[in-house]
Amino acid sequence: MDSIVITPKSKKEFKLLTEMLQRMNISARVLSEEETKNLGALKEADSYKIPEEHQELVMERFEKVRSNPERLLDWNEAKKTLNR
Repeated sequence: MDSIVITPKSKKEFKLLTEMLQRMNISARVLSEEETKNLGALKEADSYKIPEEHQELVMERFEKVRSNPERLLDWNEAKKTLNR
């Protein structure tokens, strides 16, 4: 079943919508603030298509870090080398 997300503009509008849904016997669930943020992140993530070869490159780099964490630089030290 498809879903719909409705974001009321005020508490009054929220109350009106929830009452209407109840009267129409339509199931509804109120999302927490965190769930709402996650929805936004999912929507944004869906809009980006990362090529497979880029994903593989990133995974290779993660694996290098996992196998040799000493190769990581402290951010402040790294900034110094970039500003030379």
